[in-house]
Amino acid sequence: MKKFSANWIFDGVSPPMENGILLLSDSGEVLDLSVDDGQFEEVKHHEGIIVPGFVNTHCHLELSHLKGLLPQGKGLIDFIEPIISLRKNDLPHIASAISKAEEEMVNNGIVAVGDICNKADSFELKSSENLKYHNFIEVISLDPSKAMAVYNAGIDLYDRSKEMGIPASIVPHAPYTASAELLRLIAGKSEEYGSPISIHLNESAQEDELFRKGTGSIAEFYSNAGVSLDYFNPSGKSALETVLDTLKGQSPLLLVHNTYLNEEVLAKAIKLRDNLYWCLCPNANLYIEKRIPDLDLFLKMEQNITIGTDSLASNGSLSVLEELKTISSRYPAISLSTLIQWATINGAKLLGFDDVLGSFEKGKCPGVNLLKEVDLSNLAITSDTKVIPLA
Repeated sequence: MKKFSANWIFDGVSPPMENGILLLSDSGEVLDLSVDDGQFEEVKHHEGIIVPGFVNTHCHLELSHLKGLLPQGKGLIDFIEPIISLRKNDLPHIASAISKAEEEMVNNGIVAVGDICNKADSFELKSSENLKYHNFIEVISLDPSKAMAVYNAGIDLYDRSKEMGIPASIVPHAPYTASAELLRLIAGKSEEYGSPISIHLNESAQEDELFRKGTGSIAEFYSNAGVSLDYFNPSGKSALETVLDTLKGQSPLLLVHNTYLNEEVLAKAIKLRDNLYWCLCPNANLYIEKRIPDLDLFLKMEQNITIGTDSLASNGSLSVLEELKTISSRYPAISLSTLIQWATINGAKLLGFDDVLGSFEKGKCPGVNLLKEVDLSNLAITSDTKVIPLA
């Protein structure tokens, strides 16, 4: 049996426990969590706060080899344009970068990942089960005539993922790269298996301009690439409303980034669909657009929030803790208990891993992280806080 104690223990679902003791089996299963009353011997006490293993709900392991190669702070389109040519790299280099990225996540206390996949480059490593993964198999085409072809290609990748023991979903990339026909196919697959869907949303103000007016930098991006949008008819609504009009169902839907989301559209989205989750990737948002979402909107409407790191192409590290630091520095009123909930149990629920991960409830094997160099007087993380995986 393993025994862990700290100044405070945050279990992911209940109020924090002072001077708690966490009991695990040798295999990592939670046996009990209670106040340390001295009845147990050989208890290792840690200075800091113990929390469950982190869940990273949005990552792109495939892009790990692009670290430092993409422009910073110039906006979404200037970030996206070079990716197509830069991804044409040799597989050994990509595989090595993916392996190093996973090792970084393990060292940063991450135990589960929702990972965007356009290829099978990461599947072999994931099948080793160093971390739990859910593969979001991304399919892309705004052209309705190509919907079935790209969907079927996604199904081939989906089947391969499942054959290798890795849970998976077929998902769209973003509103501006998914036709209504493609969204309907994706929704049908998701409802059939109850699997979560992920979609990039409102990374740029230009998304809404495209769907409201058919103009803006995204329309220009297609034109500059020699792609005609003759088939595209603006809905006159926001990008999110347009997507939710078609992407119907009850399966969990993860909306990633939300950098330019406003209160009016958020309120409409909540009415249009249940089981919404909102993924925050603040460090990637700062890298690309030099801003982060208005979190007061989500707090006001009591929404399910999760944390993502995005990729090393848009982030200096794959660390959930670093994302929490960025949030805490800009929104200090958000309690550490809330931040830990976002970083653990909410993500576990979204990915369907909450039966084993996300909290210190009996019978789970959630992993154990120690947060050191924290502000214990105010129960807050600081710029100096570090994470150490204990189990």
